Amino acid sequence: MGQLKSSLMGVVVTGTVMSLGCAAAPPEESTDQAVEAYTDAIDDVAVDDDLTGTRVTTPYVGRSFGLSIGGVSLGVIRGYGGGVISADVIAEPGGSIDVSKKHLSPPKYEEITLLLDLKLAPAVITWITESWSSENATRDGAITEYDFAWREKRVIQFDGAVITKVKFPTCSGESKTPGFLTVTIAPQVIRTIAGSGTVANPKPQALPTPWISSNCRIDVAGVGGNKVNRVEAFTVVHPIPGEDNPAPKVEYSDLAVSMPDAQSAPWSAWHKQFVIQGMNNDGQEKTGTLSFLSADRMTSLLRVTFHNVGIYWFEDQQPPAREAEQILTSSAQMYTERVELQPGGSP
Repeated sequence: MGQLKSSLMGVVVTGTVMSLGCAAAPPEESTDQAVEAYTDAIDDVAVDDDLTGTRVTTPYVGRSFGLSIGGVSLGVIRGYGGGVISADVIAEPGGSIDVSKKHLSPPKYEEITLLLDLKLAPAVITWITESWSSENATRDGAITEYDFAWREKRVIQFDGAVITKVKFPTCSGESKTPGFLTVTIAPQVIRTIAGSGTVANPKPQALPTPWISSNCRIDVAGVGGNKVNRVEAFTVVHPIPGEDNPAPKVEYSDLAVSMPDAQSAPWSAWHKQFVIQGMNNDGQEKTGTLSFLSADRMTSLLRVTFHNVGIYWFEDQQPPAREAEQILTSSAQMYTERVELQPGGSP
């Protein structure tokens, strides 16, 4: 896919960041360390989502990317990748023995991956929600590139786009790494045009301080979650209908969590009941929530609700002998049948 382009705005970490679960809060960072962490996080997203291409653009002050949907500006986004326009080369049958006549297929439009903050615009939440329940949740929009003076440099317009994948970031109680939501869209048409050079009026809303991956709260009914210190990244995929699969279902990845072994008893008991004893009918599945919190942990930026959750794997993990002082960790994995997305509010 194409290279990832990103904006560096609002990358100043201040105040004490509380930790997820029971892990100790990480130490304060300088602005330089925060910028480095931000850059590393961008690189990690690019590698994980195959957005590197020939290189990853290093974020820097002086270039910003604005997103609009349906003609309405949603402000500055962290970055984007993909969106390459190409065509297949087709060799025609017959013709001269020495020469193979070739022509191009119709244009192909690569998917675009948007790198977004966790505090989403209502229009994005609505689009994501509709995409998980409808095959026709299409949108027209544009990504506009601005220079340091907010002059329009380039516009990538897309028509008839559907959301094919949403990836939620990892939560880790011992980390101050920035995290982002990645939303992949598949447009029917992409057009790249030169910017007008005019100054944006009004200027797009600036980016906030990046969300930090320790600012999460998970809760599973009857099990809790306040002692969980890590929640792995998870994805929701809605494949595009095709000849082999004309009505694809939304696919939810499993939910994986870790916690100190000393705090794992509720998870172990649930696993014993649900897996070993076979008490796992629909009525015994659970509901869970994952809230992505603001820096002061007083407000939920985004909340994800998991329905029909069932545990299927649980393990006590022993550390290597040479690390005997390491805290023992237990892990659990769960399936979910349906996921809902809600805007922020009280945590």
